[in-house]
Amino acid sequence: MMSRMNEFALKYSIGEEGKEEMLKILNESLGLISTEILKSVKVTKIEKKEKNEKLEGIKRYKSRKAEEYAEEHGIEISEFEMLEI
Repeated sequence: MMSRMNEFALKYSIGEEGKEEMLKILNESLGLISTEILKSVKVTKIEKKEKNEKLEGIKRYKSRKAEEYAEEHGIEISEFEMLEI
C-alpha cells in the first residue's frame, strides 16, 4: 500500500508533508469505516457446547496407536463406556 502511495506522490509531485497528510486521512477514514461496519453487524454470542454434548453417542479412538492396540488385542470399542478411548 505504501508503494502505491509513494508512486501517487511522485506522479503528482507531492512532498513528504503531503504524503503524511494523505496517510493520516487514509487511517482516519479506515477507522471510521471499520467503526460503522462493526455498528451495522449484529454480533451474537455463540455458546460453547460441552465436549460430551458435541460427541454425543459417537465413540472413537483418541489416537491411531490406541486403535491399533485394540485391534491387536481383540478389544472392541463397544466394550468401553467412555466416548474417547
